[in-house]
Amino acid sequence: MSDALERLKQKNRPKVTPRNTQVNQKSEDIQISRHIDNDKLLGSKTADLSGIEGSKSEDIQISRHIEPQMISRVSSTSSSADAEALEVKRSTFRLEVGLIGRLHRLCQDNGISREVMIESMFEYAEQNPEALHRVMEVAKAKNDYRQQIANRKRAKSMIEKFG
Repeated sequence: MSDALERLKQKNRPKVTPRNTQVNQKSEDIQISRHIDNDKLLGSKTADLSGIEGSKSEDIQISRHIEPQMISRVSSTSSSADAEALEVKRSTFRLEVGLIGRLHRLCQDNGISREVMIESMFEYAEQNPEALHRVMEVAKAKNDYRQQIANRKRAKSMIEKFG
């Protein structure tokens, strides 16, 4: 019995590198790493973005959906000498199952991203007060409905938990 124990103690174990305990760790962004290969392939087709500097914040990046014409418009209308970088912040939100499918299909059919579609719809609503008023009425009704569902779920789980 002790012979088996000695063999287990003597067994070679793989060496693990020590963990980095630094407070400001640089982690590679998933969105950026996923599109590195695409950027290399499309490098000759896209405009030179070397003049645009990225932000130092990790959750802000230059949008990969920006078109070369839009970059030239931004640089021509910019009052400063340097063109301002388009900064985006990653955000995750939940949408109804049927709605997300319809939105995805619409965007895919038109060759745009869902983010750009939502940004454009919001900007349109901001410019058209009547449209914004209608959207807000529907949004408030949906919000009330979702709040009721959430309250019911909470009450149900509390009843199950506490009796």
